Amino acid sequence: MLNREQLDEETRYLFDRDLDKPHTDEEEYGFEKRAKTQIVENGWFRVFESWNDYLRKYCKTPESVINFAKLFWNYDGCEYPVPRPHKFLGYFYYRIDFDLEKYDDFGILDSIAITILPLGGFLEASMLFNPYYSPESDPKIIAEVEAYRRGEGVQSSSQSGVATAEVDSSREPIEKKRRSKRKAIIDDGCNPELVAGARFQGVFEIPMIQNLYCKFVPKQIVPFSERENVENPKEVAIGFYEYDVKFARVLERPQDYIEDFARFGAIISPDCSLYRDSPLAVQITNVYRNRAIGSYYQRRGLNVIPQIRWGDERTYTKSELPERIAFRGVEKGSVVAIGSYGCMKDRDNKYYFRRGLVAMLKVLKPETVFVYGPMPDKIFGDLLDQTKFVQFDDWRTSKRKGSGE
Repeated sequence: MLNREQLDEETRYLFDRDLDKPHTDEEEYGFEKRAKTQIVENGWFRVFESWNDYLRKYCKTPESVINFAKLFWNYDGCEYPVPRPHKFLGYFYYRIDFDLEKYDDFGILDSIAITILPLGGFLEASMLFNPYYSPESDPKIIAEVEAYRRGEGVQSSSQSGVATAEVDSSREPIEKKRRSKRKAIIDDGCNPELVAGARFQGVFEIPMIQNLYCKFVPKQIVPFSERENVENPKEVAIGFYEYDVKFARVLERPQDYIEDFARFGAIISPDCSLYRDSPLAVQITNVYRNRAIGSYYQRRGLNVIPQIRWGDERTYTKSELPERIAFRGVEKGSVVAIGSYGCMKDRDNKYYFRRGLVAMLKVLKPETVFVYGPMPDKIFGDLLDQTKFVQFDDWRTSKRKGSGE
């Protein structure tokens, strides 16, 4: 993985060229392959920050921003979630002063907008739901252009506060919203707005948490309920390895926590309980909720690590279902997290944990597995050569070690 200076140098190599000048197909393929390698080896969000800073620093003319836009498209930048997409798009329209006829006869800005906005959950830009959508008349983009004109939006992405999250500045404080009337998760169909713009997988259409080639390895995984006791948030990941009631508000109103979670290096998708004695429908629902909320946060610019939890054998085999539901909604080769804490109490728990772990490694082939809790040799010993495991002490153990007990 490159340091930031090296990453920016690579970005300059990729974007310091005029796409309108003739290049051979082989040369173009070489640039595209190099861009893909940059993303895979450094992680999408780090790469996007470098690309976005290049855009703000070096692209000041209409011609240069359109050239950047074409290269961004060619390098598949639209395939990944773009943090604060209206702000990103606003910069292009600001520099060309909305003169599309003169500077963007190719329609590249329109193509980018109708791709990255629906992916981020903004369905008003989806051609499926709104075939008459026009980016230049989008009030959110217009507002960002006006902010740039006032000099409020031209800072680099690394200087813009919450750089990796789409934050609604009009939100009421979380504490105030907690006093509002609670609703059941199923009142309106398990929060369907969470998956607006998401991609789905399998027969049950489980929302996808994309593999964004995360290279972040936290120094510690901190439970959601203990997050205010963290000294260096960017060095840790927030996990949900605790009773579901402690993070019920996240399940009910995940939008209230975007800005809060953006302070941390990563979050692990909610560890909704999959008890083996629960009805299969409940186990499937909790897999769905895990992925739906993880996908939602990822598409809002947060660094999300998929939490993989399995229940009884019906969730990690095809004994009754046409697919291994516990592993749906996660791309192969991703960095994933699992929790062994509390799963090693007796023979049955160890048996089912081991069976599910073996199945997960076979199906997902993860690049790295973060393990919250112990890694007993009888469970993990002969699996250590299948992937990279990173073990984290549970919260109580880490605090006890920290206090010297």
